[in-house]
Amino acid sequence: MSRHRLVIHAIALALIAVGVGCGSASTRPLPRATQPTVPTSATVSIGTSAATATVLAGTVIASITIPAAASGSGTLTIVGLGSLPAGDPALSVARKELSPTAITNSGTRSPQSSTPTFLAYLGFTPSATFTFNSFPGFTYTLPSSVSTAGESFYIAYLAPGASAWVEPAAGPASVSGQTLTFAPDSVSSSITFPITLTAGDTYGFVLYDVTSSSSPSPSPSPTVSPSSSSSPGATVTVAGNPGVPGSSNGTGTNGLFRNPAGIAFDPIDGNLYVADTANCMVRRVTTLGAVTTVAGSTSVCGFAGIYPSGIAYDSTDGNLYVTNEGLCNVDQIMMNGTITSIAGNAESLISPCSFGDGTGTGAHFDAPIGIAYDAITSDLYVTDALDSAGDGCAVRQVTTAGAVVTIAGGPSTCGPTSLLRPEGVAYDPTNGNLYVTDWGNCAIRQVTTAGVISLIAGNPGTCGFSDGSGANALFNLPVGIAYDSTNQNLYVTDTSNCAIRQVTIAGAVTTIAGNHLTCGQSPTWANGTGTSALFYYPEFITYDSADDELYVTDTSNDVIRQIKP
Repeated sequence: MSRHRLVIHAIALALIAVGVGCGSASTRPLPRATQPTVPTSATVSIGTSAATATVLAGTVIASITIPAAASGSGTLTIVGLGSLPAGDPALSVARKELSPTAITNSGTRSPQSSTPTFLAYLGFTPSATFTFNSFPGFTYTLPSSVSTAGESFYIAYLAPGASAWVEPAAGPASVSGQTLTFAPDSVSSSITFPITLTAGDTYGFVLYDVTSSSSPSPSPSPTVSPSSSSSPGATVTVAGNPGVPGSSNGTGTNGLFRNPAGIAFDPIDGNLYVADTANCMVRRVTTLGAVTTVAGSTSVCGFAGIYPSGIAYDSTDGNLYVTNEGLCNVDQIMMNGTITSIAGNAESLISPCSFGDGTGTGAHFDAPIGIAYDAITSDLYVTDALDSAGDGCAVRQVTTAGAVVTIAGGPSTCGPTSLLRPEGVAYDPTNGNLYVTDWGNCAIRQVTTAGVISLIAGNPGTCGFSDGSGANALFNLPVGIAYDSTNQNLYVTDTSNCAIRQVTIAGAVTTIAGNHLTCGQSPTWANGTGTSALFYYPEFITYDSADDELYVTDTSNDVIRQIKP
């Protein structure tokens, strides 16, 4: 896929590592050139004149020219990928993929496509406060075995105190042979100078490339219809323009999204609410396909705004609840756009997230992803998908008083018999049970009110694709889940199979839409019935019981889809 996000929630710092877990596809491998004369870290003094340092970052030689400080001086350490310490804060929250990149180390979500490719990471940690008047200049020398043909090179960056990577920060680079040059005038206009760093803060840079010649693309001349799909298994697109990311409000193809994730349905008026993750917004989609912004802004992410992953609708009070994966907290959002943190401590890459029960800011999440609302008690249920070791395994309850209690799993229980990075969660109002997509185990689980975890479908530790019952059915990194309490069916976004699956409570699995055989290949989008409908790594799903319809965030197509099961 030739495009890339403007805002990244967090970066997976094992940038070119081969993934763990099943069903995952690694990034395009970078040849391992040997360059022993270049250090993996270097120190450069910052003062009244520009200074340059050269390091080996992965297999890339990077020369970085730091502009003269506007004020102050100090020592700046430049760290190559191979030198990142095991306790680096960014490693513990390296969770959200740069969609659609296939970064598949233990901290990422779903493998997507082979581009863009990460080439190097550089982290700056000053020993004293100083101010940048302008963006650093960069030159990178790539190994001769790395082709630059058909590639565009960019730099992403993380400012001190921020919770989201801004991308592209600079680029595209000028390319001469194997040398990449980023001039100061290639800096994104979204970066405001001067930038002041304080001692101990981290200022990170990621070099990546985007391949434009072999990217999957949606079908030509996409049509979007807000009308209901009438025939069983029929999939239509209700909002967004396939393959065209953006943040504009509008109707149908004029309302744009950027990697939408969580989705919730309002049974009173039929509106949908979408966690528009990379836009740092919550959006409303009406029954006519009109898209408006409820809260958040593309210009204010992280601590000053939101970076939502999951979303739930409170049918009693009409409020929304979102999980902020990058900030490790849960927010309440009112329809007037007011955002209030109700649980968690809004931590970040700079202050690593942690795990612990408690109330309000005394509770800690590592990476809250999915969220479900219990209309009877007004409690919330959240999947906490990451711990400091890189594996998250918990389902948490959040009461109306903001008290957070772990009801199932936990960091010390990760594995095939429990949970491994649970993602989606759905609530059963008839008995209080929860249904969870066990992403890392490629399975669907039930969690009782007593915290007992049982397997419904899938074969933990074996990912793939197969309809069937129980362990004979296979999933590939499922993310979203919704429950139809009338018919007692579950609906699952089988993300890395690009398919929507139906799962009965007895464990029988069938595919109702999408085609795993063409997942990630061109074309990536098509309306249609059954396997003729194409998705591009769909993530979350919600159910409209009145009309017996499903709504799906087709994440890497940047659209919202409707399915008649």
